[in-house]
Amino acid sequence: MDLKVTRYEIAADGVATVWLHRPGRGNSWSGRMNAELRSIMATLDLDPAVRAIVFGRDRQAPALY
Repeated sequence: MDLKVTRYEIAADGVATVWLHRPGRGNSWSGRMNAELRSIMATLDLDPAVRAIVFGRDRQAPALY
């Protein structure tokens, strides 16, 4: 899936970080964000190197409204 409102990375220590990235809308939840997070979580679930998942936000916007 082409990620437009989220992003993620997996560090060498197995910690995956998932960011909400919708600053123009205050990182508010959307159908697109839901679909992207479901896709990311499925990907991370299948990766045996992932030991933990941390959620963050784009610093240009609040965490959630």
